[in-house]
Amino acid sequence: DYEHDFSTVQVDLSDDWQHKLQVWVDSNIKSEDLSSEESQEPPFHITVRYGLHSKGAAPIEELLGGWGPVSLTLKQIDVFDNNPEYDVLVVQVESPDLVRMSQVLAELPHTDTHPYYRPHLTLAYLKKGTGSRFAGDVGFFNQRLEIAEATFGSSDEAVGPRRISLVQRI
Repeated sequence: DYEHDFSTVQVDLSDDWQHKLQVWVDSNIKSEDLSSEESQEPPFHITVRYGLHSKGAAPIEELLGGWGPVSLTLKQIDVFDNNPEYDVLVVQVESPDLVRMSQVLAELPHTDTHPYYRPHLTLAYLKKGTGSRFAGDVGFFNQRLEIAEATFGSSDEAVGPRRISLVQRI
């Protein structure tokens, strides 16, 4: 269980996108299909790198400050069904920027908890076997977003989350 052992970097979606995604979840997923094994709390985000050993944001800010906006394109809805207890409903994300950012963050001390990076946006954790009916949904297909901020989440709860501007300030 890695839940609180490592720090993370993620990109959060705008309030407008938070609302759109929540409306989709509320309109399409029955509450009885939600998993009781995993939490369902927003905000919706895309993890860039999990497993970082740093408890402070300074090394991450050094790498990402002034990076420039991150472009991404939402793709089809998919299901990760490799967990024996629940299905993870996701929107696939296409973003060379996020892949490159994840690779750069991997230069910092870290532990890989997944074999390779697949950018995705988690919508919900569902009871085992219920996710397949949503796979292939294209409700968000080819929606393009630009993100100007990342969030560092420390494994040390006393540190708290830290917003990192990706856009160079003049």
